[in-house]
Amino acid sequence: MRRLRTSHLALLVGMVALQGCFDSSPNSASSDVAVDEEAIQAVIFEDEGELTSTDVRFFEDDTDGPAAAPINTVRWRRQLLDLDRSVSIEIHEPAGEIPTADVAIRADATGLLHLLVNDNDVLRRLTKDFADTGVRSLFFEKSRVAANMDDRWFHRGWKLVAMSGVAIESPGTSRVIHAARVQAGDVDRTFDNMTDLVRVDNIMTIAPSTMVTVTVDTGDATDHVFLHRRHLRSRMEFVNNGDGTFTATFETDPRMGPRHFAIDVLSDGTLYDDAMPYDNVVWGIPYRVAAGTGAAG
Repeated sequence: MRRLRTSHLALLVGMVALQGCFDSSPNSASSDVAVDEEAIQAVIFEDEGELTSTDVRFFEDDTDGPAAAPINTVRWRRQLLDLDRSVSIEIHEPAGEIPTADVAIRADATGLLHLLVNDNDVLRRLTKDFADTGVRSLFFEKSRVAANMDDRWFHRGWKLVAMSGVAIESPGTSRVIHAARVQAGDVDRTFDNMTDLVRVDNIMTIAPSTMVTVTVDTGDATDHVFLHRRHLRSRMEFVNNGDGTFTATFETDPRMGPRHFAIDVLSDGTLYDDAMPYDNVVWGIPYRVAAGTGAAG
């Protein structure tokens, strides 16, 4: 197993360097672990990595919030200062069986949480440090048949076949998501963790321009819950149902393709108490916008 750590710039440089992998001779030995790892990384980071990224939030948005003591925060946003990603790849080549690879992606994000506070009709700005760690798992298989190098899902025969959602949390968080229910057309799916692997061809599928209702159970009515759709650069607040559950509704875009939405849970003290630390948990849930509806198996 080899562990690789990259920054945003290093990822871009690495993608240029990886182009040489696509010209590798099809007769290269399958035991060439280094080349196989590079090929798997190419699958992970190409095409903006919608199915493989851990970055499922939109950081720069502002949104209104209700008044609460001891500070009256009216807007807030995160400012991302550093995002450190690492990829761990473990390749398995049992005799007589199809080679497989277990991949773990970790992203450590740090930055500032900006709070715009109304203090007796005078606006002032406060900041808190934030730190989050996001993780997701991927599973690859390697075809025994020479891969078509023009097929973006294949590199040296490696294909992404299963993936988990994205789980993000701050160090020592006290926040929790017990479950998230997604209802859209014929889809009615409840998630109770983000660590289960789901086959890529079985991820939740929702038709274009369909209304989606997401109900989140955190068990704490003082939480503040937000829904992110990073590809649209949007963030909206869930409606607090008063019983530890929260509901939000959005419409899928008409353009088809893989997507994520993120459920972002912040403690009341994070946003409305200048003496309390940042406390956060996030689930990034993958889905596909496509004709027809269905739920992942």
